[in-house]
Amino acid sequence: DALSNLFWIEYKNRNYVEAKKYGYLHIKNYPKTIASARVIFWMGKISEKQGLKNEARAFYQKVLNEYPDDYYAFRAGKKLEFYQTSPWKTKSYRSLPPFAGTIHFPIKYTSLSDENIALINTILKLDDYSLLNEVEKDNKFVQSWLNYKEKNYSRAATLARDALADMEEKPDFSDSVYKLAYQLHYQNEINRFSSEFGLDAFLVAALIREESYFNPRARSSAGASGLMQLMPATAAYIAKTEGIRYSSLFNPAQNIELGCAYLSHAKDLLNNNDLLAVASYNGGPNAVKSWKNDLNYNNMDEFIENIPYEETKNYVKKVYRTYWIYMNMY
Repeated sequence: DALSNLFWIEYKNRNYVEAKKYGYLHIKNYPKTIASARVIFWMGKISEKQGLKNEARAFYQKVLNEYPDDYYAFRAGKKLEFYQTSPWKTKSYRSLPPFAGTIHFPIKYTSLSDENIALINTILKLDDYSLLNEVEKDNKFVQSWLNYKEKNYSRAATLARDALADMEEKPDFSDSVYKLAYQLHYQNEINRFSSEFGLDAFLVAALIREESYFNPRARSSAGASGLMQLMPATAAYIAKTEGIRYSSLFNPAQNIELGCAYLSHAKDLLNNNDLLAVASYNGGPNAVKSWKNDLNYNNMDEFIENIPYEETKNYVKKVYRTYWIYMNMY
């Protein structure tokens, strides 16, 4: 919208007082829009620059309270720590849980009477979902759960994702609908190869989720294949470089090994920086090197906002949003 654009123009020109005027107007007149979390977060950044720490904290907390599963919630959460080290260079790595937990039927999201809910509980005990499918055929959360039970994991995730996007007030991360939208699979393979190549397992899982939604048979129109959507030429290059033998990019373990090797290779080329490695996974290492040298930015938040490839900018934000949600869920 026009106000958020004016806000960002003034910020880039370092006219912080004018930027905040537009920011306050945006917060007042355009709550709960696509640009809202971004504007509020950057209002916090301006307040920090002005030495207004309490005001900055209030803006960051507002992002967390009102947009808990947004990319800017990840950044606000980090800013509230007022960290001394870079959030883009992970110092220690957690492993993914071997079992992500049972995904319960999202019964509270149905619009059924108590009598019908009792019937549904009976149907669930019988493992007969055909009637349930008919009764709740337009309910995305229910359809997501039914697809999950049929092992249609990617379809389940996209349905739950879209249903969450439609909600103005988000549930807690512990809610089963988040487990439907942000599933985990192949944890053993992700833990093994992320550890072998010095990567954050949660970040690798987030990247896989955004690349393929854990569909091992995924294939793009350009020919990128498998869980981590590797191009055949890239896979062949990294396999030769790292001495990895593989037979198929549709083999989950082999794809994850190659994808982790490639992400690690990109990270080595880009100052051991996780963020730049993620950006290069989409935009290519050479492009990222060029942006790093040529863009006008004072910190990595500004770098992300100034990435000239819209696809890569959005890709970085999506991966780190998913990373943030995984870290809160698991």
